Amino acid sequence: MKKCNPSSCLLACVLGLNCGEAETYFALLERGNADVDEIARAINKDKTTVYRALKRLEEIGLVSKECRIVRTGGYKYIYKPVPVKDLESLVIRRVEEILKELKSLTGFSGCSL
Repeated sequence: MKKCNPSSCLLACVLGLNCGEAETYFALLERGNADVDEIARAINKDKTTVYRALKRLEEIGLVSKECRIVRTGGYKYIYKPVPVKDLESLVIRRVEEILKELKSLTGFSGCSL
């Protein structure tokens, strides 16, 4: 059984992703940019699973894609992760929202970011 990556789990929890989506994001982050085949090999998942994860990541703004023409004909998409500073801002906003929800439900008055 594969051990859970704490960073992937945290990202998944905070942003409402599933583990595969978080794992896909981190694989892409390590590479800077990649196509579906490269990501699928990196995380040992089938391309259909990776396509679904990338679509979700693109919907929430963590990934962008660029169409590239292939010399032999046709095209393929190259995916690129948002810069870490943008991810950081998104995570901080979401954590602040979670803390507000906790405060309103329980009177929690913990840390501030």
